[in-house]
Amino acid sequence: DGRQLMARALAPGANLDRVSRTKIEIIEPNPAELLVPLGDNLPVVVRIIGPEPEKVTLETQPLGGRLDRVVMSPQTNSQFTATIPVGSESLVYRVRAGDGITRLLTVVSKARPHVAKFEKKFRFPEYSKLPAASVTEESGDLKTLEGTDVDLSLHLTQPVKEAALRVVTAGVTNVIPLAPASADVLTATVPVKSEGTYTRSEEHTSELQSRGLISYA
Repeated sequence: DGRQLMARALAPGANLDRVSRTKIEIIEPNPAELLVPLGDNLPVVVRIIGPEPEKVTLETQPLGGRLDRVVMSPQTNSQFTATIPVGSESLVYRVRAGDGITRLLTVVSKARPHVAKFEKKFRFPEYSKLPAASVTEESGDLKTLEGTDVDLSLHLTQPVKEAALRVVTAGVTNVIPLAPASADVLTATVPVKSEGTYTRSEEHTSELQSRGLISYA
């Protein structure tokens, strides 16, 4: 449009979409520039408006890496799709179709948080006559007497906004909120009443990061 032509005239090297007959609208990701977990696959979906191109190409380039091109797969409603494997800390991408080229878009990635170590304090049931015991391990598994309460402190590799333990016993899921003890330590008490499994999940995280077995002697 006129404003884009003027912007290109005033700043020829600016990172702008090319003024063209073929318009490229990015449907996904939304927003087009974002922070994603390292190791994820990022779907890219675009809609083409105007003359139908022979092909639509997704170009990606990690910082310091080589340029990679892939032909996007056609879908319905003039849409095309492809996937970006996010394997580096930062990359740029753009889409070409006919005479149209989008501006360079940036994707920044960060490793998912995970538990580096578990501090476990076992408070045994009264019938056992056992004193409390503590242990620090990399594994989250719990094996103890039935009726024990386990105070867990989870040391994370990075802070998280919100997290919880999901304890599954006999097909029933109970959620135990994790309270922040510090920026990168979360705590909770797990009552060991029956055998089961538990997982830890964070807000905005689709993949469960830690898994442990709960059993009793």
